[in-house]
Amino acid sequence: MKRTFLAIGLALMLGTSVQAKTPKEVLEPYKAYRVALKADDKKLAAEKAYEAWQIAEEMMGDSKTTGDLAQNFAEVSPNYLYEKQAWKKVVKAYQRSIDLSSLYETDPEGVEIDRRTRYLTWLVSSVSKRSSKGWEKKYGPEKLNQRIAEFGLSGSTFDAESRAFQAQIAMHDEDWSETESHSKSAMALFDARTDGIFSVYEYAVPIYLARAYAETDRPVDAALTYQAMMTKLETVGAHDNPISGESYAEWLRLRDEIISENDPDPRAQQVVDFTVPVGRTEELLPLIRKPPKFPSGFLRGSKSGFVRVKFNVDESGHVMNPVITSSTNEKLHKPTLESLKGWRYTPNLSDAKSQNVETKIRFDLTSQTGRRLPYGEEKPR
Repeated sequence: MKRTFLAIGLALMLGTSVQAKTPKEVLEPYKAYRVALKADDKKLAAEKAYEAWQIAEEMMGDSKTTGDLAQNFAEVSPNYLYEKQAWKKVVKAYQRSIDLSSLYETDPEGVEIDRRTRYLTWLVSSVSKRSSKGWEKKYGPEKLNQRIAEFGLSGSTFDAESRAFQAQIAMHDEDWSETESHSKSAMALFDARTDGIFSVYEYAVPIYLARAYAETDRPVDAALTYQAMMTKLETVGAHDNPISGESYAEWLRLRDEIISENDPDPRAQQVVDFTVPVGRTEELLPLIRKPPKFPSGFLRGSKSGFVRVKFNVDESGHVMNPVITSSTNEKLHKPTLESLKGWRYTPNLSDAKSQNVETKIRFDLTSQTGRRLPYGEEKPR
């Protein structure tokens, strides 16, 4: 079974034969939703998607199209609808789309599992812990596990993601024992599966496990987990994605802790000596970047600015001996140097990478229309 990624409103775009079955009262707000979505007007898209869904409920009842329209609204996932909190409506939309997935003639099982997975992904990340405790068992992670088994998908990517949800929920509840257990189960399933389906949770679950290790005073285990995950990301060319960046920063904090406390764990040296994967070293991206503070006088100006600076990086990744080489405004020099004190690069860099590093720190101002104001004239220091 291949994963089913539903095209938004697919049933409504298959031609006149399908549209003839869809009342114009439904089609009109649906088309407006599509236009708003293309224009990136999320507020209007949510209103029109909700309107189309509600009219379909009244005129078409239990139908595949009604389920698709409910899913459309759920995927927009607005925080507010008509100036009121919308999360309960989003919950209802997801649940309705799940209930109607059985009406698909082709691969209804895949549609249902995909919608359940999307629902839980949104629910765990978007709804407060108190609210998520109120989910109905019919749509929760245990039901997802049950349906995966019923559809013969045990050992699949869906199964691994289901365990990942449980790990994520346990992490939100600060139940570190359960977080560790579910994370290890999910990672084992991801490693053993053979369906070839991509899942971002394959790279997120190690973060849950590392967090459990860190919260239970096992910094070496946590750091080694991050190292394994970052090395894995490097093999697929994803060393510069947000997951990798955040993981590097947390790993660096753990490395500092291990060094400062002279951790007796014999594996500690593996953390201290860890060599940053090639991709990130080549791009020389800072792991931690403290944004500069804008001088109040500069904020009232009509020009954006920047400062070019050159420095060295020590073996722990700290910025050393910064020198300003040019800038558009001397007022930006002090905040630039203050900012650099909080920057951290990858440790253990070669001399070729760690010496005479050059970067440009920008101080962008915008007009009332949101456009960046032009830069002032660059002058050498």
